Formats: sequence, C-alpha cells, structure tokens
Amino acid sequence: LPGNLLMRQSLLRTPLLLEAEDLSRILVVRAFDHDDPLRDVLVNAIQVINSESQKKIELQVVDVATRDEFIGAFNNFAGRLAIFDGHGRHARTDPQGTIQIGSIRVNPFELYGQIHIPPILFLSACETHTLEGIESSVASGFLMMGARSVLGTIVPIDGLKAAILIARFIFRFTDFVPYLKTMISWSQVVSGMLRMSYVTDVLRAMEKQFPLDEDAYKRIHTAANIAINEFRPGWFEQVLTSVSEATSTPEMHVRESWLRTCYFTDTLHYVHLGQPEHLFVVPGAASRSM
Repeated sequence: LPGNLLMRQSLLRTPLLLEAEDLSRILVVRAFDHDDPLRDVLVNAIQVINSESQKKIELQVVDVATRDEFIGAFNNFAGRLAIFDGHGRHARTDPQGTIQIGSIRVNPFELYGQIHIPPILFLSACETHTLEGIESSVASGFLMMGARSVLGTIVPIDGLKAAILIARFIFRFTDFVPYLKTMISWSQVVSGMLRMSYVTDVLRAMEKQFPLDEDAYKRIHTAANIAINEFRPGWFEQVLTSVSEATSTPEMHVRESWLRTCYFTDTLHYVHLGQPEHLFVVPGAASRSM
C-alpha cells in the first residue's frame, strides 16, 4: 500500500469479531449492461453453491447503472461482506483506476463521505490494484473509505474463472466457517481459499502434461485441502511430490514443469489488502453444539 494508506491502515487496529452469521448475508453490486455475457455468471455460480450447501446464505443482488444507484446499493446494506461484480480498468496511461457504472467510469474515492462500505469487500473486476498504480487504484479507494479487507486484482481476470473463485469462497463460508472450533484470523480464511484455488489451477495444468487421472487428481487435491485447512507447512511441496508419485515422473521434472508452465495461475491474479489480521472469525453455534 502507498505510505499514507499504509499508515492509516496501521493505526486502525481495533479488532473486529465475525461469526458465521455475519458471512451469511452477502451483497452483490452488479454493474453489467443487460446484454453483457458476463452479467449472470457470478450470481449463477453463487446460487449453484448455495443450493448445494448445508448452510444457506442470504444473497442480495442489486443492479446499478448510475452513480446514485451504486451509492444506494451500499448504503442500504447493513451486512459485513459485499462483492462488486463488473468491469474495471487501470492502464498505465490512466491517472487512476476506475470501475464501469453504466455509461461512466468512477474511482471509488470520488464518493468519499457519501457511501458506507462494509468491512469486507471482494472486487470481481479487472485491474483493481495494478502494480503500477497502487496509490490511485480502485482497491485503495475502497480502503480509504473504510473497508478493512479488500480482495483486489493486479491484472485482467477471466470472468468465468473469477465467478468460480468467488463461488468457492461462498462454499467456504457455508461449509467450513460455521464449524470452526477455534478463533482464526480473516487472513487465514482468505489465504486458505486462495491456496486451495491455486492447487486446482496447478493440478488442472498438470493433467495436460502428465498422465494424471481424475482419481489421482481428487486424491491429491483432497489431501492438499486438509493440509491447508490444518495450517500445515509444506502443503504445496506435498502436491508436487504426490503428482510425481501418481504419474511415475521424477519430481524434478514435475517441479520444472510447474515453474515453466503454471507458476503464475489465475489465482495469483488476486491480492488481499487491508488489515485482515485484525479481523477474526469466532466459533458459532454450529461448532459449539458438536
């Protein structure tokens, strides 16, 4: 983060405790045109996950096409987590990052003092925190306006893959968080999901290079998920070792292939910003009853 924003985030050290119920109400602010092929992708992916989950979420979807509608969508929401679903852009020649709302492009900081941002925000949009423009990025604007955890993007993202990632986060909130038996930081919740998503990216790429069948894929991924959720070190080293064993390929060749072809996957297009280490998820009623 730039210096002034880093100082602001460092000084705001008040802990925020979250229960599973706080993650069961989610706002999606959708800013696509009606004929945009990406308009329904994210919401449909979330609804599929929600229909299959034991714990359901209350999903509020608000379509916005004007500045006032965008402000109203956030100000009328009292929950803890929101998702912006739309188009973003921050080219090297642009003085600031923007998101598309109807016919206009807006940097969120322009709305300072007019809009209430929940503490957790996911940005399902391109280039919301590029490496060249972090001081004036979309993510920085939301952090300046009060968000405490922002999932941003450093490069353009694939719409379908972005929807799948967000849907997997929803699954984590419904089928993992309610059964926590100990308090964990929000950074662990998010990093755990990103790690599991990264394993998916790498294994799917490995399938195209080595004789890795679906049974082996599921076995390796399940073991990796367990290791990640138990916060074990060396979880990714074990993935490479398991691929080597399952395909009878020297581990050195597997590692070289990973570095050469699938090191920087779609999951690494995302960056987690703010002060998530000061947000904590605490055990809820589901875990206490077990």
